[in-house]
Amino acid sequence: MSTSQLVFIAGLAGAGKTTAAEALEDAGYYRVDNMPVLLLPDLLRHLQERQVERICVVLGSQPDIDLMAIARLGSLPGAERLDVRRIFLQATAEEIQRRFTVTRRAHPFRGTLEEALKQDIHQAESLVEHFDICIDTTDLNVHQLRARVLEICTGRPTQPLLHLQFVSFGFSYGIYRGADLVQDVRFLPNPHFDPELRPLTGMDDRVFQAVVERVETREFLDCLLPLLEHVFQASWREGKTYLTCAFGCTGGRHRSVSLARLLAQRYSDMENYHVSVYHRDRLLQEG
Repeated sequence: MSTSQLVFIAGLAGAGKTTAAEALEDAGYYRVDNMPVLLLPDLLRHLQERQVERICVVLGSQPDIDLMAIARLGSLPGAERLDVRRIFLQATAEEIQRRFTVTRRAHPFRGTLEEALKQDIHQAESLVEHFDICIDTTDLNVHQLRARVLEICTGRPTQPLLHLQFVSFGFSYGIYRGADLVQDVRFLPNPHFDPELRPLTGMDDRVFQAVVERVETREFLDCLLPLLEHVFQASWREGKTYLTCAFGCTGGRHRSVSLARLLAQRYSDMENYHVSVYHRDRLLQEG
């Protein structure tokens, strides 16, 4: 299968190329940053051989950019089989200067910031005519820019899925540091004190039912679920693409595993979410 879509993103430094590229990357595009134009034929040949269907190439701001190569973007080898889209981002000099002042990043052109901006804008005047679409990002926030780029490339302002990971861990082995949200569930009744359940884990249905069917767990979930729903929806609307929610009990084998398993089941079939589950300490005492 040959590549179906190739998107070029170029523009003024500070106009939002990174934001635009991240939006496409989150939507499943293979992203390549600051690729020299002369190397594009080899890149396309390699990606087509690997059957990569959607590619986003970011052309960084370069003082010595090859204008003739830019002009040939639509006629690269194999491009006749591609849906090629060329997007150029720009903004007012005042807004670009404000953004660089806030981020304190170095401009790729030499000289003072004002001199660098003048050089970049002067070069842009020669580049923009070779692009199909020009977006002025002066008055766009990052979410509006993401939506605009996705609409251009996919036909709709697609919002990427929020990847939810539910993690179980045991405080005895240290807190799970990669979590965005951590919930201690050591207050729930512990199956460890049941001799029949002690050697098992929350992956066993007997332990799972013993945890989730307790009145204490049900009351806890009545409080927790509305909070999680609010956080997940707000994170999704804000454009966040990954969120990790960790549950910790003493050993990371019974209560935390059961809760992570339950939440993963609950959200796995819901729209806008991609769910995974990771039980960090479940196997430490098995075998």
